[in-house]
Amino acid sequence: MGFVTERLTANLAAVDSLFNVNKDVDASLQFVSLFTPAEVTNTSKVASLASEPHSRLLWDALQSPLLETTKSAGAGDPEELSEDRELPPLKDIGKQLEIVYENLYDGDLPAKAVDVDSVSSAGADTPRYPVAELAFLAKVTALLHAHLVYRLLHASTAVPPDVIYWAELESSELYTAYYLLETLPLRVYGFAKDFVASLRAQQPPHLRPKFKLFSDQIMSAGRKAFQQMGLTGSSTSLVGLGLNLRPPPTIFDLARREIKYKRERLERLREVQAACLGLLVEYGIGLGSAEVAHTAKTDVNARMNVVQTSLSRTLNLLSGVLDKVGKLGDLDPGAAAASADELRVTISSVSAESVPMLYAHAHGVYLSILSLDAKFERARRKYGRPPLLVRLWAPAVTGAIVTYKLGSNLALRWDDLVAWVGDLQDTARAFIFDWVITPLRQVYATVRHRETRLALLGSESLSSDIECLERMVVDFAQDHGTKDPAALKEIAERVKQGDLTLILQRYEQDIRSPLKSALSGDLIRSLLIQVQKTKVDMELAMAALDKLLRSNELNFAFLAVIPTLVIVAFLVRQSRRLMKATRESRRENAYELIRNSLREIERLLNRSDRPGHPPLPYKDRGLVLCELYLLRRCAASLPQRKNYRKKFIEDVRELEEGEEAYSYENESPVKK
Repeated sequence: MGFVTERLTANLAAVDSLFNVNKDVDASLQFVSLFTPAEVTNTSKVASLASEPHSRLLWDALQSPLLETTKSAGAGDPEELSEDRELPPLKDIGKQLEIVYENLYDGDLPAKAVDVDSVSSAGADTPRYPVAELAFLAKVTALLHAHLVYRLLHASTAVPPDVIYWAELESSELYTAYYLLETLPLRVYGFAKDFVASLRAQQPPHLRPKFKLFSDQIMSAGRKAFQQMGLTGSSTSLVGLGLNLRPPPTIFDLARREIKYKRERLERLREVQAACLGLLVEYGIGLGSAEVAHTAKTDVNARMNVVQTSLSRTLNLLSGVLDKVGKLGDLDPGAAAASADELRVTISSVSAESVPMLYAHAHGVYLSILSLDAKFERARRKYGRPPLLVRLWAPAVTGAIVTYKLGSNLALRWDDLVAWVGDLQDTARAFIFDWVITPLRQVYATVRHRETRLALLGSESLSSDIECLERMVVDFAQDHGTKDPAALKEIAERVKQGDLTLILQRYEQDIRSPLKSALSGDLIRSLLIQVQKTKVDMELAMAALDKLLRSNELNFAFLAVIPTLVIVAFLVRQSRRLMKATRESRRENAYELIRNSLREIERLLNRSDRPGHPPLPYKDRGLVLCELYLLRRCAASLPQRKNYRKKFIEDVRELEEGEEAYSYENESPVKK
């Protein structure tokens, strides 16, 4: 439930309390209190009154769900966002008002919004059921007040993006030049339209319109601004010749002036809306004040008089606000604040209007509210951002030209393009299978099956070579006279340790006469034994390397696949970021709006806390409410984790309740 709906709930509850309308009480008792005069005590007369079609129609209207109190959501409801979607439809309210009036007074309400003073015939009639009709009009007034406040709040949220847009254009010469380019077709179209109209009207050539990039208002404002800045005006003399050396405003200066003009008009429009909104929120419908509640307990006639006065002033307030807002920002902010103060003084002197006059007045307010959205839309089209087609035609045309040129080049080299695409697919497929899937399968096989895939030697190769070397050395020793088994065993043990002293000693003797030893000695045999020893040493080194590889096999497998996984993860992350770019950009825009709104609220509240400074004026209070409403609109962009959204809405609600409490402390429109 939004701020407007909460206030509407409070106003409708005040009306029910004032007229003793309680759904827990018997309906017949409520009917008697609303429709039966105090002097009527006869039961038969009361029954006949209840059977009248007029009273039944009004009773059904009072009991209609259209005028019932809306259900209030909890303050901490995490699903509660910003929109006031629970407001009854405005057209249904107007239709109900017309039906009740036509049946009670046998006439039609005015088809246009008119002043109350012009409705003279309605004031001659007396109400059939004064209390019930006042209760009905009070609820209708509360609904009209809520709809007007909602429309002002809703219209205020459409202005800041346009103001930011114009401020960005005004801050950059490049943006200003692009603004001229994007609006050039629109200016040419406007000139062509006026020129064709002048031709059809058969105007003489000297009266036909001339092409101008800017309106006369912008041209005169630009010249005035440059005169104030000293860029034009009196001539600068050169050697007494009186030559004007200062150039007139350029096209970019005029474009920037037009941008500034539209931005200022939007800001003025928003401040006028804020001043009227602050006045509306402060006074409400005036039926919840202590004076009204005290009068309601003392006398029925006094209560009716106070309610009529309060409704008359509230409807006059709504009419005055609609009149001020309907001028679409023609007032400057200072005049808007002054007019709000004048309106406050004016409604305090309004006297009670007759009940039929209240019907006509409420219907006029209803018709004015219906046309309010169209007025806001016209103002936004006039001073807001250019239409989407105007802003995008230049990029669209450029994109179409680039696409055409690119398509022409691609058509000429279509076969090469198909070949490139095929190569790209093969490369991607090979990359995925050879560098991602296959290494991952090997890692899985290593972990799951514990197979040795990096071994350089077999498990039996080294032992067989060592045993072969032992036998060769032992046989060599036996051939040279060593027969003792213990000595042979010692020689075998020394061979296992890598000691070939016996072979090397014999080799040293044979090398002294190599030819003789090669032909008849043991030189070749000792050389072959040393070759076997070298082979064993190489196998021992390779066995150590095998052990190192087996202990780090899983590490090597991961080292082979990690770079590929990093590349794949990077590509996936960039793809996801690209897909989420729009959503993140939208969320960042919402965060920027939240920061700007919080800064504006703090600035406005700090202004009222200065020593000797008066309380918040209507304009500032309205601006605070507009910013709070904008914060509610942005609440949907906040994450729900850790109750961020819920806490944010609770903070916004506390600020709104502070504004509401401030309004109840001030003067009510009923109070004299």
